[in-house]
Amino acid sequence: MYELSLAIGNSLDPEKVCSEFISVMMRQIQLNYIGIWILPEKHPVDECIYKLFHAFPASRATETELPLGHPALDLGDVDFFNSFALEDASYSQAIVEEHCQEGSCAIFRLGSLGYVRLIRDKGYFAVKELRQLRPVINKLFIALGGALAYHQLQKEQAFQNSLIHTIPDLIWLKSPEGEYLSCNRRFEEFFGAKEHQIIGKTDYDFVDKELADYFRENDNKALFADSPRTNMEWVTFANDGKRALLETIKTPMKTSSGELVGVLGIGHDITALHDAQQQLKLAASVFEHASEGIMITDEKGRIIDVNKAFSQLTGYSAEEVIGERPSMLKSGHHSEEFFAAMWQSLKKDGHWRGEVWNRNKSGEIYAELLNIATVYDDDGNASHYVSIFSDITQLKEHQHELEKMAHFDALTQLPNRVLLSDRLQTALKSCKQNQQIMAVAYLDLDEFKPINDNHGHDVGDLLLIEVAKRLSDALGPENEIARLGGDEFVLLFTELISVKQCTEILEHLIDELSAPFQIKQLTLTISASIGVTLFPEDDADADTLIRHADQAMYTAKQTGRNRYHFFDPAVDRQTQDQHKAQDEIRSALDNREFVLFYQPKVNMRTGCVYGVEALIRWQHPTLNLLPPDSFLPQITDPGLSTALGAWVMEEAVSQLRIWRSAGLDLSMSINISAQHLQSPKFPEQLASLLQEYSEVPHDTIELEVLETAAFEDIGVASTIIDQCHDLGVRFALDDFGTGYSSLTYLRKIPADTVKIDRSFVMDMLEDEEDKTIVEGIIGLGKAFNREVIAEGVESAAHGRCLLQLGCDNAQGYGIAKPMPADMIPDWVATFRINEHWK
Repeated sequence: MYELSLAIGNSLDPEKVCSEFISVMMRQIQLNYIGIWILPEKHPVDECIYKLFHAFPASRATETELPLGHPALDLGDVDFFNSFALEDASYSQAIVEEHCQEGSCAIFRLGSLGYVRLIRDKGYFAVKELRQLRPVINKLFIALGGALAYHQLQKEQAFQNSLIHTIPDLIWLKSPEGEYLSCNRRFEEFFGAKEHQIIGKTDYDFVDKELADYFRENDNKALFADSPRTNMEWVTFANDGKRALLETIKTPMKTSSGELVGVLGIGHDITALHDAQQQLKLAASVFEHASEGIMITDEKGRIIDVNKAFSQLTGYSAEEVIGERPSMLKSGHHSEEFFAAMWQSLKKDGHWRGEVWNRNKSGEIYAELLNIATVYDDDGNASHYVSIFSDITQLKEHQHELEKMAHFDALTQLPNRVLLSDRLQTALKSCKQNQQIMAVAYLDLDEFKPINDNHGHDVGDLLLIEVAKRLSDALGPENEIARLGGDEFVLLFTELISVKQCTEILEHLIDELSAPFQIKQLTLTISASIGVTLFPEDDADADTLIRHADQAMYTAKQTGRNRYHFFDPAVDRQTQDQHKAQDEIRSALDNREFVLFYQPKVNMRTGCVYGVEALIRWQHPTLNLLPPDSFLPQITDPGLSTALGAWVMEEAVSQLRIWRSAGLDLSMSINISAQHLQSPKFPEQLASLLQEYSEVPHDTIELEVLETAAFEDIGVASTIIDQCHDLGVRFALDDFGTGYSSLTYLRKIPADTVKIDRSFVMDMLEDEEDKTIVEGIIGLGKAFNREVIAEGVESAAHGRCLLQLGCDNAQGYGIAKPMPADMIPDWVATFRINEHWK
């Protein structure tokens, strides 16, 4: 006993107590196995199971858990211990260890803790021996019971500490004097110190005096209060500087005997709750005071709440609509498909936005801009729908007025150009799909301006209004009428069956507008000129169709007014081709694609080469060298004609200077178009050119003008030629004899040279009339003291005939073809008079 007491000592470790007990027992008594079975202190009421707490050697234990009443733990009729032989078959169920057949087993009750089982492999336990062990077992019971109790207490304390430190709230305990006795980790964060640094100190050691006084005052009130006290306190955590609102509960803490320990405090961070409440208050305020109507429905679409603005906008109170469906506001303006698409968008995207026409309580229809958003629960299912809307009726009305202003003529209320373009586009698509004829008519009133000027704009405006009415009545609703401005209208005749039907409509319109108008006691008479283009014969876009109709209208005006004229697409295509050609010529001029060739002019009698004629060619990038008759007839633009003529003049005079500097003395004939010649600044431009090339004698420059071109305005032509003569430049009438009144113009035009047209010269050998004309022109030239030169000399015979008729100067393929400038010097040097001309 003494050795056991020393071995166990004051150990509070249950394992150590059992280990020392077994060690002593094994040394003092002949034992081969000891097993200690314990009933756990905390076990289910309906499941009492003993567990093998400690055994030596552990390898002999075949069971580790036994239910209450198991034979292995049964003492029979005895109270404290019992023993039996292991070979006794009646005790076979009581053996839960490995054993030998010659041994025996003793069982001792270990008080309320459990049992101790002893096994001796050889021999039996005497009763006396067992009685002597009883005090030892009691000693084990006391030591083990204390150790187990202490161990359980430690576990409970550790659990309580873990629980307290895990709780996210602040927990602390103060003595009645205000000293801290304990706190958890969350509270440590508040002071920024560990528990051992806080215990024994007061609030004055961690916060300012004012806050410490506040804490102390509340602590004292809590110590003597009948129930826990709750306060709201804004505090700042020392560890991270975070400011938080704490809901603190303070209550006196007493022992089981009623002795006051101190004040227990629990601080719960309600900052998030406070912020959420503030947000809810704000949201409630916004909900109630918003100018937009707000309606909330449940997941089934039943109204559960509305705000004041909803009631103001719809006329329904909250009581009248809660529990109802939003469909009570339907106006019938939208189809079922519209609402189906709305719900489809809500299901797919979670929101919908658009314009809706609804009906208020008084039956009035109003427009609203509606936003619907889906509210989802934690599982992602739709729980509510929030609708926010504003009344945009006035905005829609204003928008309608703006659209009317943007698309309709303010005076006549007819569609304007913008709306016309839109409707014309629509009509074109319809005509293409249905293969129908459509006419676009451009109508301009004749003699409207004098009425406006003589009777004032008021009368003119009233007249335009009446014209619009007559047009509308005459055409009917199936056709379109638009006013472009002033006295111009565009009409669309759709669903035409034939061109004849179109002409009948046009004649009817002209008759209607020709009838007198009664305006402010005035009888006014007007007429209309109408240009028409037909689609799809004129297969153009909308803007081009209007332009074509406008062109045809001007033709109607030019041919007598009070009539209609149809646009000709073929003529327009020709005009477009001409414009394209002029653009290409203009580009060629910019890219320096033009060159000059030179055809010599000779005196057939003397053999003298006295000059050349500059002839333009186009060195086309893809078509090679083009003659002038392939592109010059395309030029109708005066600006382009002048620019090209100016280039020819400068290029020719520049080449003349080069030849003269090389010792080649020639005159230069330069062709000038009528548009270029009659341009206002032509004499100034010529003077500037002569000044730039002052080395070139002015009388070596001869400007050739077509007879018919110059004679279009003989007065202007004569004045310009006189101004050029003053500069020393000579003039020649080209293609003489091809125009009209040649004799008269020869007398009025101060030309120096007359050039016989090639058409007469080439045929004079076979045609006596042409020969007579040539002879007559030669005679006229001599009579008017003009030099004469013949072009078109294709053979020696032509030259001999001209010499016989008295014309010495000539040019033509029979003498030399036009050639580049660098070939002229050699040709002049090698030219010899034809033997047939001597």
